[in-house]
Amino acid sequence: MERHDDEIAAEEPELLQSAMAALEKAFPGSVRRLAAEAGLEAEMFCIVSGVKLPEPEAPNPKVINLFGH
Repeated sequence: MERHDDEIAAEEPELLQSAMAALEKAFPGSVRRLAAEAGLEAEMFCIVSGVKLPEPEAPNPKVINLFGH
């Protein structure tokens, strides 16, 4: 706790959620990959970031994944 914390109203963080939403919109699946690269399961990522990971999309059978992810 820091000085004056009791005098300043707590604000809900919104920048991270907005940034993650924009990232996911531009690059679907990127937020889930970011969490995986950080070594975080979906539940822990939500706890530390406040962002719920979107459900992974079903793979397209017409697309061959060359990267093995």
